[in-house]
Amino acid sequence: MEIAKVSMGRGLAWIKSAIGLVTDRPAIWMGGTAVVFGLTFAFEFIPHIGWILNRALQFIAVILALCYADAQRRAVPFQLDEVMHRTRKRLLHLVLMMLLSSALFFICALPVMGALVAAGGMEFVMEQQSTLPDLSFTSTLVIAFGALISGFGSCLAFAATSFTTPLILFRNQSIRSAVRLSFQAVQNNLGPLLIYGLLMGLLLLVCVLPFGLGLIFGLPTAGASFYLIYEELLGKPEPL
Repeated sequence: MEIAKVSMGRGLAWIKSAIGLVTDRPAIWMGGTAVVFGLTFAFEFIPHIGWILNRALQFIAVILALCYADAQRRAVPFQLDEVMHRTRKRLLHLVLMMLLSSALFFICALPVMGALVAAGGMEFVMEQQSTLPDLSFTSTLVIAFGALISGFGSCLAFAATSFTTPLILFRNQSIRSAVRLSFQAVQNNLGPLLIYGLLMGLLLLVCVLPFGLGLIFGLPTAGASFYLIYEELLGKPEPL
């Protein structure tokens, strides 16, 4: 599979195109986001299984957003039965990829978590033993080093998993191939993706300010732009 390499200016272009998709059909994009928000809030009050329901909801929301963006880009009607058929054929790989992604990011968080525990232990010992030298600077360095390792690992994990869901869903790739292609796509387009991430982060920050209500627009824009990036870098989805 050929992976495109695009110019730096595409970072802004992806967001502008995504805004166009959302504003072209605001009832679907923004209304769907509001429904997901409402269900997420409701599931939080269900004991024991609420977090499982929310994980499933997030999984379904991503699949629907990708498939709807695909249909909108191709100017064809959105067919739910087609989405279900496509998802059912790849369901095992999609679920395994989701679990693998969660595990990778958890592992990446371990260094900074360990550093915080170690720093807390040093501060506790200092409080108990007044004769010991001040270890505040050392504990700060430990936390910074742990954060650096975790940050670097998270960047690698992000690159390896960014496009795995659409690659499995639309291109029927294996988990190994999806991870390899995702990493290569990010590596080949690091500049425009960094610009996109910075601009999208600023947009979401602005959307959060009015009591978070702007996320009804910001999150679907992020979802639509994710599909557009995948489409440009890794090609249009294959037919069923």
